[in-house]
Amino acid sequence: IHESFFHPAYILSDYLENIEPGSPAHAMPETAEHTPFDFTFVDAVARIALYDDLKSAPRITKIQPAATDEFIETLTTTVYEQSKLCGGRIPYSVIREVSENFIHARFCEIVVSILDDGNTIRFADQGPGIREKDKAVKPGFSSAIEPMKDYIRGVGSGFPIVKDYLDDRDGSIIIEDNLVTGAVVTITLMAQATPVAS
Repeated sequence: IHESFFHPAYILSDYLENIEPGSPAHAMPETAEHTPFDFTFVDAVARIALYDDLKSAPRITKIQPAATDEFIETLTTTVYEQSKLCGGRIPYSVIREVSENFIHARFCEIVVSILDDGNTIRFADQGPGIREKDKAVKPGFSSAIEPMKDYIRGVGSGFPIVKDYLDDRDGSIIIEDNLVTGAVVTITLMAQATPVAS
């Protein structure tokens, strides 16, 4: 038997041929990835959680719905400014690259956590997630579709740029699955050593 026989499309079509049209089993639920989405406007609230330490509750800043380019800019700028005020050294351009990636999650349930005096930033969503995590940090791998490319480059360069920048400065990027669905991307840049007084 040829391996293509086991492809989900063949199995699904065979399944649909053997059930009665109009029956509840015939109505397949649409996944979030395949439902229409207006990429021109973000109709969701993002939350930024700024931690002084992990012994107290974070301060929360909400980024309100807006046109997509404005939403990404406001989110990036707010995260950058808050991390910088804490003493963080992660540059705006790195934060922007990761923030833009939320478009792949259709901006679903965004939470950005600022930790370690601004030197660790964790970007979480509840979108479809990132299946091929190792490929996501290599140039040229992308899941961007045409409507997204009005707001991002969409050529698979974002995470590789971030990884290259952080690798050169003893930092890191870690991509993980969120608890139920979605992705969590954590970027860390080592804090500068404080000069010792002589």
